[in-house]
Amino acid sequence: MFQNVCDLIFTPRCRGCQTLGTYLCRDCLAQARPVSRRNIPGVVVAHAASEYQGWVRNSVISLKEGRREATRALAELLVNVARDAGVDSSTACIPIPSSQIKLVERGFNPVQIVLDEAARLAPDVIRVSNSLVHIKATRDSVGLNVHDRRLNVQNAFSVSGGVPPTVVLIDDVLTTGATLESAAAVLANAGAKEIFAIVLCGSRPQGLR
Repeated sequence: MFQNVCDLIFTPRCRGCQTLGTYLCRDCLAQARPVSRRNIPGVVVAHAASEYQGWVRNSVISLKEGRREATRALAELLVNVARDAGVDSSTACIPIPSSQIKLVERGFNPVQIVLDEAARLAPDVIRVSNSLVHIKATRDSVGLNVHDRRLNVQNAFSVSGGVPPTVVLIDDVLTTGATLESAAAVLANAGAKEIFAIVLCGSRPQGLR
């Protein structure tokens, strides 16, 4: 109800092309080029809603910098790729938690607010489970090579509460896959049998276009 009232007062604009009347138009949704990767240890398959480019990339960067106006469009994109991947509310969607340093800097976890909005929009698809906890001080991964990224997030997570047999990790950006690999290892040790991942945008493995 509150969202409907807001939409009447503040007409939404498509995040990609600024078309009035929608947060994400069909044309901009179609522009997102999905990426699927099966080369991340511990993860059956990781689905990226888009390559790291265009309006999706810009929206993710804007959100990570603290501007939340892209939240609804990114949530709609997340719901779309989750539906295509066969996810429903019987499967736990687990967000990658921010480090304490990033939480202090931003005041929120970008992945968490997008996932929470996606659950509000499509409760039949998205069920949030905050089973992962960030327990290690980590550096910003920008500029780190593959080896250093793995070391940076090694033993960075722990599990709080029970873990179902099948889970879906949710993150914003996929580059080397080191974060997903580290999180998957912890979840597997806690009892998860099948671990999938959905991210908002990601790079293709080298050599694939």
